[in-house]
Amino acid sequence: MHFHGWLSFFITLYYKLPLKQDMTVFHTRLKHDCVCGHGSRLAMLLEIYDFPSYGGYFDAHSIWHLATVPLTILWWSFIRDDAEFRTSSLLKKSKTKAK
Repeated sequence: MHFHGWLSFFITLYYKLPLKQDMTVFHTRLKHDCVCGHGSRLAMLLEIYDFPSYGGYFDAHSIWHLATVPLTILWWSFIRDDAEFRTSSLLKKSKTKAK
């Protein structure tokens, strides 16, 4: 249990550290992290504090599923943007080393 806590701490620390070249990337990462992190925590409260259905249609679990859809889209857009940034920065480094 402690291993996973420390592992997630160091992964989060790695992504939150600002890059020396561009501080805008740090702010973009921080924005995505805050929205996805706090949003998933709020959605998890629906799972923890379960409530019965209203009118037989919506209960805590169905609203939790509804809340995780935009969080998943935001998370994967962050992953895509981060991969594009890292790829472009690696290509720039390799071009400068080749010269």
